[in-house]
Amino acid sequence: VSDNIDDNLIGDVNIKDNWGNSIVIDHKNGLFSEISHLKKLSFKVKIGDYVKRGDIIASCGNSGRSPEPHLHYQLQTTNEIGAKTLDYPIGSYILRNNDKFELKTFEKPKEGEFISNAVINPLLKKVFNIIPGTKLNWEWKGEMESWEVFTDEWNRTYIYCKEKKTIAWFANDGVVFRFSDFEGNRNTFLYHFFVGCNKVFLGYYQDLELKEKYPITFKNNILFGYLQDLTAPFFQVVKADYSLRYVDASGINNSDKIELESISVSRIGSIKLKTITCKISINEKGFNEFIIYDGTKKSIAKCIDIV
Repeated sequence: VSDNIDDNLIGDVNIKDNWGNSIVIDHKNGLFSEISHLKKLSFKVKIGDYVKRGDIIASCGNSGRSPEPHLHYQLQTTNEIGAKTLDYPIGSYILRNNDKFELKTFEKPKEGEFISNAVINPLLKKVFNIIPGTKLNWEWKGEMESWEVFTDEWNRTYIYCKEKKTIAWFANDGVVFRFSDFEGNRNTFLYHFFVGCNKVFLGYYQDLELKEKYPITFKNNILFGYLQDLTAPFFQVVKADYSLRYVDASGINNSDKIELESISVSRIGSIKLKTITCKISINEKGFNEFIIYDGTKKSIAKCIDIV
């Protein structure tokens, strides 16, 4: 912590105290972050304090080699103020292009781009906060699927359906809910939930669209499945694209109802093999309805209760 340097008048610079008032944070994983040119006497933390996401630690200022109020932020591998900058991506941010919004994850903004912190929608955060011990009961195609959430010995969180003996592993970092793997019967609703909610950003921006490429998991033609298994050690013949669109909400930040739509397509080159479309409806009680279009077949899943 360095907090004893006066702010400059606009246009002036302090070439003696280059970095101005600064804070260095040890992230305990080999990474340190430095925030500089802060406002004098605005610090909310001291040496030895622990901080977490969302904490206010200081105010933007104009101290040091700074001709106008701004914030300098960098990542580095040591704890010294002014250490060499580490070229490292940002976990998540929103890119604004005119009236369009795009979620960026683990990328580096380009010069001149307008970006902002990702604003989380309370309803999406609540509904996708599926913690160990949670139980969900669904009705799909005249049958019941009872799910329960567990954590394994590697600290991976997963949904388990006892009746169908299926498992879907997922992670939630507070910004993005994401499935990582599926095991078991694919003629189940848990499998379609895995496909339809493969990646969900927990903020709501009208018409924002997420796009993702992921390992093939669809129920394709047996011949294509054999071809994929044969060529997997060398290259991936069958590929899959996933997109999620934010269709409608009763309010941007104080929503009591949200509609999402995901489309997953498996293909070989430009040839589409299979398309699965999921329309996802949530409300204050949690998941409401899941409409699935698997090729030409339509089915509806209803969430009976969440415990």
